[in-house]
Amino acid sequence: MEKDEDLEKFARELQDQIMEKTRKQYSETVINHWQNPRNFRKIDNPDGHAKVKGPCGDTMEMFIKMKDEKISECGFQTDGCATTIVCGSLATELALNKSFTQALGLISA
Repeated sequence: MEKDEDLEKFARELQDQIMEKTRKQYSETVINHWQNPRNFRKIDNPDGHAKVKGPCGDTMEMFIKMKDEKISECGFQTDGCATTIVCGSLATELALNKSFTQALGLISA
C-alpha cells in the first residue's frame, strides 16, 4: 500500500511542477482553453467539414452548421497536443455567429 501512496504523491508533485511551469509560459486564457476546451465535439450532418494534418502530425477536424448565413454551431476534434486543442477551442469560439466570409477573415487577422 505504501508504494501506491508514494507513486500517487510523486504523480501529484510532478503534475504540480508541470502546471507551475505552464503558468509561467502561458496565459490563464490559454491554460483554461487547454484544460476546458470549448466546442470539442463532432457535429452530425454539418454544413461544412474539413480535416487537416499538420507538419507535426496532429490532425484537426472542424465542423460547422449554418443558419441564416451565419455559423450557428461549430465543433472540432483533434489528436493533437495542448496548443492544438487551444487553437481549435479559440477558433470555434471566434467563428461562432460570424458569416463564413467573416470566419475566413479570422485566418489573416
